[in-house]
Amino acid sequence: MLDTYWDHAMQRGFGEFPALLPQVYLHYDPLAQHQRNQRAQGKVLTRQRMDFLMLAPGGRRYVLELDGKEHYSRDGKAAPDLYAEMVREDRRIRLQGCEVYRFGGAEFVDRQAAKVMLSGFFDQLLAP
Repeated sequence: MLDTYWDHAMQRGFGEFPALLPQVYLHYDPLAQHQRNQRAQGKVLTRQRMDFLMLAPGGRRYVLELDGKEHYSRDGKAAPDLYAEMVREDRRIRLQGCEVYRFGGAEFVDRQAAKVMLSGFFDQLLAP
């Protein structure tokens, strides 16, 4: 994803593109809401690391996730509890002001097809 974003940005004028940061922890996002309740209760967020965080003009934030089967299965079998945990965290992140976009690992098997798909996605996401 990072390589494709770089190529995409270079082709369209790098200076106009938002920052795409890999492997960002939610608590280190300077715009994320303070997690007082979770710290006070000593809880650890199970899904606090984002694959990519895009910081766009106007304070817009996009979370981009590349999901392999570990996100929805256990020992090769569907795990509804893992899926429920993932979508619950998506809702929480959305309530903090981020848009969440998920990509399935199967979309990246063919590297060239993935580049075409991602380029189209970035065009739509960043359209004026």
